Amino acid sequence: MKRLLVSAFVSCLLCGTVCAQEVRLSEAEAKKIVKSRTTPEYPPLAKQMRVTGEVRLDVYLNEDGSLDKIHVVSGNALLAGAAQNAVKNWKFSPPTVDDKAVKAVASYSFSFGM
Repeated sequence: MKRLLVSAFVSCLLCGTVCAQEVRLSEAEAKKIVKSRTTPEYPPLAKQMRVTGEVRLDVYLNEDGSLDKIHVVSGNALLAGAAQNAVKNWKFSPPTVDDKAVKAVASYSFSFGM
């Protein structure tokens, strides 16, 4: 993790600009920073159509733990919307590297089944 952060800062120094780079969190780290979560609701239309599957989201967080944006990596659009709506209500601890707050990207998966 340290190497990733250092290389991000070095590349910013080389190009002469001030950049805010995100650090990708491991799955274990991503789980640890969730302070409160809501479970996605299975969309009624998806249930009626018997749509099942997994949705994978990349969640971009600011240094203070606030949600910046959500990107759907994979999954059915009906199910992805439900997963996104749930994550919008989650609360996160600030992501840190070496006890310093950083912008981060965390991946989360959701399974929808009948």
